[in-house]
Amino acid sequence: MPHNNLSDQTPLDRMQDTGYPPIANRTYTALIAENIAKGQNSPWTVVSAWMDSPAHRTNILSSDLKEIGIGISGDIWVQNFGGVRMVE
Repeated sequence: MPHNNLSDQTPLDRMQDTGYPPIANRTYTALIAENIAKGQNSPWTVVSAWMDSPAHRTNILSSDLKEIGIGISGDIWVQNFGGVRMVE
């Protein structure tokens, strides 16, 4: 399942369309990640599947990603994560 939608928007494009900050400026870098899944029939089964996947688990447990948006449509599940790292 691709992360770009049918309009070829990336997760970052979609997040910024809702007002998430630009990816970087002189004082910070915005961090984003996305987990998507299809076919699970409950929150428990989708989170279990993500936790069994090293890349998805990394997104869920990342200490840099402090914000989350969740979307569900039928059996399609999406988590968008965001965070900000200050530039030193």
